[in-house]
Amino acid sequence: MMFAGFLRREPVEMVPCETNDLEVPANAEIVLEGHVNLNELRTEGPFGDHTGFTRWKGSTRFFTWSASRAAKNRST
Repeated sequence: MMFAGFLRREPVEMVPCETNDLEVPANAEIVLEGHVNLNELRTEGPFGDHTGFTRWKGSTRFFTWSASRAAKNRST
């Protein structure tokens, strides 16, 4: 956030998350909160791609969603 503040030439306002100890920018359009358990894997796939390639079934870590927030409609 320090770099974003440098580019804007003013500090970025931060607000606390609802379900963890992190802070996010107050003017973020979308915030997804959750966690990734590094000790648990789930099987996903196969997935087809528009280019014709296929990713077969595999084990991967996953994101457990706990809260979300979206910005209200803003007129610019």
